[in-house]
Amino acid sequence: MPACSSAGAGRRCPSDGGGHLSVHSEPDAATGHTDGGREGSPRITQGVQVAIVKTILVVDDEEAVVEFVASLLEDSGYRVLRAYDGLSALEIARAEHPDLVVTDIMMPIMNGIELCRQLHASPDTAHIPIVFMTAGRLHHEGCPQARLLAKPFDLGELEDAVSCALSTAPAI
Repeated sequence: MPACSSAGAGRRCPSDGGGHLSVHSEPDAATGHTDGGREGSPRITQGVQVAIVKTILVVDDEEAVVEFVASLLEDSGYRVLRAYDGLSALEIARAEHPDLVVTDIMMPIMNGIELCRQLHASPDTAHIPIVFMTAGRLHHEGCPQARLLAKPFDLGELEDAVSCALSTAPAI
């Protein structure tokens, strides 16, 4: 059994593909209990739904952009981590191993290109796909595997970029 750590209402298991595990129990129709009528004794054979929630790290030096993108992603059911510069994002990614990083390119301390290079230089984070959000340059030398999302973008474009990046990410 993999070693898991508690994370809110779910559990994070390193060997489960990096997702966040959430468990939801439906009450028994006859008793209204989720435990078959015996308090303190959970029933795991009926009415249990397990969902793997993908974790996305959103990075931008503009707090309003981070909060806007995070809100859209959370509304779509993703677990969202936030960072406001590349160095903080690198530290969070190394600790949390998100399923995807959505980042600006032009940022202080460490830009998005260097963040991508650093992530892909480490075997522990090399598998994490990157989506660049940018209002500036639409080329991304040094990180050709990253996807580009031109600012301003709408919800549909964000959803498409995230979905595509997650669906083509290598399994770990």
